[in-house]
Amino acid sequence: MGTLGWIGIALVLVVAAGGAWVATLPAEASATRTATLPAPPEAVFARVADPAGQPAWRSDLQQVRIGPDGSWTETTRRGIEIRFREQRREPATAYDLAFDSPSGFQGNWQGRFRPAAGGTEVTFTETVRIEGRLSRALARLFAPPGAHIDLYLADLRRSLAPPR
Repeated sequence: MGTLGWIGIALVLVVAAGGAWVATLPAEASATRTATLPAPPEAVFARVADPAGQPAWRSDLQQVRIGPDGSWTETTRRGIEIRFREQRREPATAYDLAFDSPSGFQGNWQGRFRPAAGGTEVTFTETVRIEGRLSRALARLFAPPGAHIDLYLADLRRSLAPPR
């Protein structure tokens, strides 16, 4: 068998392995992150629970439009729109959201806040559900579970840091 034959076999094997991987991906993925932030729980909660103010400190966010029903739509710098609805609000303790996007995903986000040495311990959990197999595979490759929370935490930490 010549070089082209071996290349063809390798290509078929790669495509088959990729297809098998996509077929095993669950529709729902979750990630949780915990961090200590340099501000009291009331200040951290106020920053997180103020969607209109988030474009000022989030590096991934272009704009926020507040709806008449209290929901809001975030537009990311990549042009993706995500609609959020508050599910639970316990100041300085808990903040839960539901979200969905015309891009084909939905889910929920939970924030927990508690006093800690040096500030506030936060725990953020994001659960995303994506129905389409191809969309699910692309999301796992380009926005793996936890990647959004990691960026959010880095931006939040930077926004709460005392000025130098």
